[in-house]
Amino acid sequence: MADGTTSAYILQALEDVDASLRHRWTLRIGASSQLLEPLLRELDSIDVFLHDSLHTYDNMLFEYRAAWPFLHGDGLFLSHDVGRNTAFFDFAREVGIRWRDWRVYEVLGGFRARGVRRQSRDRSRRAQWSTSSARVVNHT
Repeated sequence: MADGTTSAYILQALEDVDASLRHRWTLRIGASSQLLEPLLRELDSIDVFLHDSLHTYDNMLFEYRAAWPFLHGDGLFLSHDVGRNTAFFDFAREVGIRWRDWRVYEVLGGFRARGVRRQSRDRSRRAQWSTSSARVVNHT
């Protein structure tokens, strides 16, 4: 969790969760570059992915590439502050999301994974950090 508004809402919701459900979540502190992939392997599959941490092009693309293979076939892929750089749009293009299938509402972008052909997941391969610089893309 970062220190953003989205994270604050999620943390408040977790605080409000009935005590009988609290065993279903844990707080892990550290960089996503070190924690995300081991967590995804532990979970094996996720229904929702929400990026709201370090908003650099490289970190966003790293997290997207790490989470994508673990997202359930009809999962929801979300990212906060998609206007900070072109990582969200570049990734959507990379995985075959057509421009008409993704949505941006203010600063939150997202799409469903359904219908997108994905490569099988190679658990031994680490997501690669991008060395690309951000490019300006016109999505009108």
